[in-house]
Amino acid sequence: MTAPQPLLELLDLTVDYRAGTGRRRRALRAVDQVSLTLAAGQTLGLVGESGSGKSTIGNAVLGLTAVTSGQILFRGQDIAHATAARRRDLSRHLQVVFQDPYSSLNPSRTIGQTLTDPLRAHGGTSRAEAAARVGDLLERVGLNADAAGRYPGQFSGGQRQRIAIARALVLEPELIICDEPTSSLDLSVQAQVLNLLQDLQDKLNVGYLFISHDIGVIRHLSHNVAVLLHGHLVEYGAVDAVADHPAHPYTRTLLAATPVADPRHQAARRAARGRLGTRPSTTPDQHTGCPFASRCPSVMAICASQRPAPRSAGATQAACHLYPDHTTADTPAPTTGASAEGRM
Repeated sequence: MTAPQPLLELLDLTVDYRAGTGRRRRALRAVDQVSLTLAAGQTLGLVGESGSGKSTIGNAVLGLTAVTSGQILFRGQDIAHATAARRRDLSRHLQVVFQDPYSSLNPSRTIGQTLTDPLRAHGGTSRAEAAARVGDLLERVGLNADAAGRYPGQFSGGQRQRIAIARALVLEPELIICDEPTSSLDLSVQAQVLNLLQDLQDKLNVGYLFISHDIGVIRHLSHNVAVLLHGHLVEYGAVDAVADHPAHPYTRTLLAATPVADPRHQAARRAARGRLGTRPSTTPDQHTGCPFASRCPSVMAICASQRPAPRSAGATQAACHLYPDHTTADTPAPTTGASAEGRM
């Protein structure tokens, strides 16, 4: 039986930024040959510290950042270098929810005007149909339909993020890029927004590329997770496998940095984080060595000079010399049919 076509595929995606001026202008590699797959109706989490390339990948998919090399396949078609006209058409299928709910909405326009703008831009929708669509979406995200007549300043941060989610859904997209959508919200509101996203996915079969620095948040919503460091993919697999049995030392560091409610458990994790953060004497080559070698407690001589390719590491793939370099046929593939667990 033929496997279903992925909703989104990244094939050796590379993105460079230009820094400096004149003769000192140089390329800075933000994403380095990253390959990922997202199935329709599922969530792929991108996790890593600041500067790991998470948002750059999201912006590349949206066409907001130029791609240096590689492919971005949406429903099997390469959109890495799509024209402006093609991008306009793609906006029906690709939408985004940004991090800051305060700056992502125009304060001078009502919520109804903001939500109907995409419908009017693509045409074919009457004013009455647009109003009905907006009212239905506002109720879907937990607000009253009469919110359409109010302005962003009359809502809290959590309510504004619900409105941003409604705006992303108004064109019935197949994929939504969620760029740290809960990081600026209180913990209780974060849980509400994550539950809302999960509920909408169950009902609408929409796919999410979910970007976060918090692997705990990623676990509650994602089916698969990709761990990034300095633009490199260091671990990839089913979210429970990565969270419960992390193979890469960097993933273990991220998990050790996640706070827990039990003070004794938290103290043990703090001690573990101190051990993981011990800086060894090995200094890696920034172009060819492992990006985590300077902080890795398990560093070996080869780590300084040779960057490991992703390889089988139990239930996940890890780019780490701690594991034998098998062929790709022995490498476990991320899940495509399981549903996300641990809903908040």
